[in-house]
Amino acid sequence: MAGPSVYVSRLAKSLIGASVALAAAFTLLSVMYAFIAFPMTDDLWRTGFLHQTSIFDATLKSYIYVDGRWFSLLVQYLTYSPDRTWQNYFPMLLIPHALVLIGLCCLAALVSGRPFFSPVALLTGLVGYAWLWINLPTGENLYWFPAVLGYWLPTGLGLITLFVLTRGRGKWSDGVVLAVSFLLPAMHEVCGGWIAGALGLVTLIRLMNGQPGARFTGLATIIALVSLAIEVMAPGVRLRAQSTPHMAVVAALFHGYQQYGILLQHWPSLVLVLLLTALATSRLRQSPLWYAQAPHLIKICLALAAGPFAILLLGAIAYSLGGGVPPRLYDGVYVLVVIGFAVLAALIGFDLGTLNRNRQIVSSLSAHSLGCVLMTAVLIMALRLPRADAAFNEIRLSMHNRVIAEQRDSALRAAHLAGQMEVVLRQSLLDEHILPTWFDYRPDPTWYANQDAELYYGIRSIRIDPGAP
Repeated sequence: MAGPSVYVSRLAKSLIGASVALAAAFTLLSVMYAFIAFPMTDDLWRTGFLHQTSIFDATLKSYIYVDGRWFSLLVQYLTYSPDRTWQNYFPMLLIPHALVLIGLCCLAALVSGRPFFSPVALLTGLVGYAWLWINLPTGENLYWFPAVLGYWLPTGLGLITLFVLTRGRGKWSDGVVLAVSFLLPAMHEVCGGWIAGALGLVTLIRLMNGQPGARFTGLATIIALVSLAIEVMAPGVRLRAQSTPHMAVVAALFHGYQQYGILLQHWPSLVLVLLLTALATSRLRQSPLWYAQAPHLIKICLALAAGPFAILLLGAIAYSLGGGVPPRLYDGVYVLVVIGFAVLAALIGFDLGTLNRNRQIVSSLSAHSLGCVLMTAVLIMALRLPRADAAFNEIRLSMHNRVIAEQRDSALRAAHLAGQMEVVLRQSLLDEHILPTWFDYRPDPTWYANQDAELYYGIRSIRIDPGAP
């Protein structure tokens, strides 16, 4: 007759299987929504802009007058095509999603000390991707190409870079690290600039332990800092800063604290995940070598980065933007904060598992039962989150909006060919949580989204009038 431990072990395996199956389902949903998504207003503006100038001139003008993220802009301009943007939009979105998934698998491999292709690393990366996907505050990052490049992709590329730095061998890996350390801050100063701090920490640890490679990572840190300075000090950034009213410093810091609370509004789910992470890593036989080199310093840096530094960062953003923080920036900072907390929880689990007494506790029947309870609670909490519910219920609505967008595209192209300079559209997009719809056209033809479409289609006036016969 099977004892309680056998039943608990079977239950744990069943829950792990359910978690992986659910994660796979949400990953497939993310692919489906990428297929349904369509170009938004900035996509149309940038594509239309290419009718008037070359790719490099467009990037230079944007750098001088609008935005310092020159590499993100360059990738956009290289990807957009006047006649193919709509057709190419699915792979344009899917490739960054795949790279983020690979990056999370790299992170799981680093934390667990396993090979990249081990089941633990691959399945943990899959579950982590799905969990982040349903927990994002807004989700604008995922299905709007400029936001995908600036706020979603840099995190994945940075994690891949750290994996290559730690596990890579040969000159090719050095070249990859140096190239990415230069390009990531040029994609986004916050979501890509964190790589400078990570490389600086690696350099400090190597110097403290007298390890080889400190000069190389120091060089990569300097390159990342230079790239970050080029992005932050761009003429376009200065022009926008001069035209933006700033908040008082104290008010900005308080605003940053409030924004941090908004990021962690689903904190019960996050706490359960962190507890489960600590319990799982406490059962590993040994911690990864990179952690053993400076355990206290690494934990302190992660705690500061995920807590006080994130609040100060949000406060600085609120100060520079006059309090108006874009929703996509919430998503980008949220991903970095959650990854920081998750790694910190894993390291605390390593520490708990190093003591013989603690190892006996975490190997006991009660610890396995606690793990089952935590996994069950995480599954229930995940399914109750707003984006999880919307993911299943809004597919039909998203397909409806896609049909409307395609009908608009066909009508506007036909109007351009017919020489019609004023077009009235009959249908508005219906609001949804998964795909961004707040960029929709309005009755006012001077609204920026309308003007972006006017540039793209070569029409003088485009407006929405749902009540028109």
